[in-house]
Amino acid sequence: MSPLPASETFPCPCCGKPMQGGAPARALSFVKTLTRTEKAMLMALADAYPRVLTAPVLIDAIWGDRADGGPLSASGSLGVMQTRINRKIKRYGWKIAGIRSAEHSGGRRLYAKGEDW
Repeated sequence: MSPLPASETFPCPCCGKPMQGGAPARALSFVKTLTRTEKAMLMALADAYPRVLTAPVLIDAIWGDRADGGPLSASGSLGVMQTRINRKIKRYGWKIAGIRSAEHSGGRRLYAKGEDW
């Protein structure tokens, strides 16, 4: 089930056909232009949707399989990846936004078009 407005039509990420109400979050994995790390970040957020994931959780989801735990600038890389991913998923009615609160400092959340962000 998609939380996107039923009155809007978005292209399907896997076949390009129009989808009434937009693509479900997990369908974003079919966006062909995503890098491996972008896809890992996006799928972690899609699996958690609509919850917020903190920076340490996202870093582990993206680079947890690496012996060194990821790049030294992993926290900064999240913002760069967020911008790149947003350019690629905007047309499907989705956006990643940073969360600024004491509880979720540095966290990110996936939003559907029409949700408050």
